[in-house]
Amino acid sequence: MIDETLNNTDVKCILQKISGDTNLSDNKITLPANPANDNLFQKMLRKFNGTNAPSIAFKGENLGTNYLGQTRSFDNGNILEIVINTNNTSNLFNEATLIHELLHAFMLNDLKNWHMLQWDPATGVPTLAYNLPTICENNDFNSNIPEEHLAAVICMHIKKIMNLQTGEIHPYWMEEIFGLPYFDTQTYADALANFLHQNHDWNNETQGWQTNMANQFGFNWKYEVSEYATMTALMKTNYFHNWLNTKDIANFPLQVNDRYKNFPYYTQNFIPKGSFDLSVLIPAKDSCN
Repeated sequence: MIDETLNNTDVKCILQKISGDTNLSDNKITLPANPANDNLFQKMLRKFNGTNAPSIAFKGENLGTNYLGQTRSFDNGNILEIVINTNNTSNLFNEATLIHELLHAFMLNDLKNWHMLQWDPATGVPTLAYNLPTICENNDFNSNIPEEHLAAVICMHIKKIMNLQTGEIHPYWMEEIFGLPYFDTQTYADALANFLHQNHDWNNETQGWQTNMANQFGFNWKYEVSEYATMTALMKTNYFHNWLNTKDIANFPLQVNDRYKNFPYYTQNFIPKGSFDLSVLIPAKDSCN
């Protein structure tokens, strides 16, 4: 369901495009009848079509400048709300946020089914179950079975999201999950970047911006920008900083042109965790059509 708070917004337009909505006259998402050519977004949406699946509601709110989106539930996961910041900037950023939050919803529903999390009824925010280590010990999850895959990799990598001695949960545990293995790609983050690379309407961006990105990143610039857009939501994770060490960020130009922000001279030495601004790679606000 698309809430009326997204009416007449670029977010709704983008949502209908990437979902392949076949009926644009209502506020429901009608997926194509044949799932054979589904993209990642459509595949995940279909998971919420079953009789025992929770409902999904896409909403718009002004979340300020610190959040691009949020996935929450006020009824223990029976209805999942994907809230997109309507104070956002570009189509690419909105698209990255939509797929990021739907992936959250997909993950959280799997974890709920295995009793691995609970929801705060006041804020709608999910948190991992305090007895997660016991759940992992008592279940032999198989990562090759789709319904068990996420539970299996969380149990295998539990130390990345929880201190087993104190029971303290990593404050950005949901984002850390994006760095865990995901079937036929290296990580969940890779799956998201691949989606943006393959589905974003690159031709709708200005020729000047496309040229700047090609000059900066070379022939593979579309994937590189998709990867950086993906990582904007993961900057407070250990996974992000491990990824950052693989990038030749010291050679970023200090300035592109007057229309776009300067590219900071990034180094690990003076950038504290979480303050890295990748949004400078994202084009200016444009219209969805």
